[in-house]
Amino acid sequence: MRRRIVIAIGLIVLVGLISAGGYILRHPIPVVLMFHSVVPRPQGFDISPEGLASILDSAQAPPHRVIATTDSSDRSVYEAFAPRVQERKFAAILFLMPPLMDRNGMLTWDEVRELDRAGLIIASHTLTHPWLPDLSEEELWCELCASKHVIETQIGHAIMAIAYPYGAFDARVKRIVRQCGYTAAYSTASGRRTADGDPFAIKRVAVTGAVVTNRLLRWLALSGYWVTAKETLLAFVPVEIPRKPNDWSYEQWRKTRKPTYGCDG
Repeated sequence: MRRRIVIAIGLIVLVGLISAGGYILRHPIPVVLMFHSVVPRPQGFDISPEGLASILDSAQAPPHRVIATTDSSDRSVYEAFAPRVQERKFAAILFLMPPLMDRNGMLTWDEVRELDRAGLIIASHTLTHPWLPDLSEEELWCELCASKHVIETQIGHAIMAIAYPYGAFDARVKRIVRQCGYTAAYSTASGRRTADGDPFAIKRVAVTGAVVTNRLLRWLALSGYWVTAKETLLAFVPVEIPRKPNDWSYEQWRKTRKPTYGCDG
């Protein structure tokens, strides 16, 4: 009797795995890569210059068609990220935080304008990188609309895209993003509750050192199946993605980032 139960459970698991695998293979997602800082000794979400070149070289090979994005506003965008994506003729989006421009170790507005003229897409990453769903309507307007206005003033034309800090958003955030005049918003793989074709919840693949060095992860990241595989796994694992940072406080972020543009209360 026990053996029959074990066999039955095994068959159920096998059928489940086959079904999940079939679903993943039938639902590829356009590959949008998400990078952060490019540094010689990377930690966390950072990546080395060699790692960046390696993953971009792999993404150049057929049948890959990818977009490269960065959520960093530091000088590595100008010195390492932009040259490598330009050499390989990738479409690239730079999600920037205006208050960080012209600070030590960060991009300058002159560099941003140069990259804009070179064909890289300039976009917003808000003003202070807050957890957007926690903000009031007024704070959301400031973070989403003021950041857009400042960048547009600096580069001389409209910007149309934004990346949600931490990948976090809700229906209210999306509504104000649209009202600010954006036509696209980028997140991370946020679960099956978000439609794959939603232009205000475009899903991205976070590229880390592990993705660069692990052949299986690299293949999965560039295959179009990363997002679907991750979301399928999350259907069985009780983990909320994205996760709110511990001890997060919008007031603390505002003090740390020293926001301006009429958003400092």
